[in-house]
Amino acid sequence: MNKTVKPILLFLFLSAAVTGCGSAIGSAADAGTNPNSASSSAARSTATFTGKNSRVSVNGDLVQAKDGVLTVNGVAYGSVNEKSVVTYSVQGGKKTLSVDGTVREPARY
Repeated sequence: MNKTVKPILLFLFLSAAVTGCGSAIGSAADAGTNPNSASSSAARSTATFTGKNSRVSVNGDLVQAKDGVLTVNGVAYGSVNEKSVVTYSVQGGKKTLSVDGTVREPARY
């Protein structure tokens, strides 16, 4: 390969790598702790974490587990434990919070 082609290929490779991972970074950009996973597309954003102390931001919504109390934007959604798997997704105008595969609604006290 000649000297001109190598920098161009490197640029294209790095551009593709940055573009490909940008969506996952964007959906958890405000995360206080790293989520176990995060993904985002034009139609849907999702974050998943495990445990009773974690925090992620999805499309501007703050999902937080602090000392086992789960909240979304300050609204309580019950409790979680160390092994709880919390998933929050936003698709269009629909927002869904689930714990261990079961959809949660705001807690009523």
